[in-house]
Amino acid sequence: MYDQLEVIPTYQTFVMLSWIGIGLVIYGEYVMYTSSQLLGIAAAISTCLLGVKFLTMKRKSLRGQDEKNQEGNPQSSETE
Repeated sequence: MYDQLEVIPTYQTFVMLSWIGIGLVIYGEYVMYTSSQLLGIAAAISTCLLGVKFLTMKRKSLRGQDEKNQEGNPQSSETE
């Protein structure tokens, strides 16, 4: 299954990005920003998405290493 370290930050990030999108599109807040400020918002959104991507890649990598370690040493699962 999924680990809390993947699910909670991913959920919180997408909730936050939804708030930003709803504010910009539905409430029309985009008219209050200059183009450079909108570019900054786009960069912040990209940074959040990139952070979630790295977080999930790291967890998958660690999970894969654990599985390889258990395959190479079948006795480790019996002693735990």
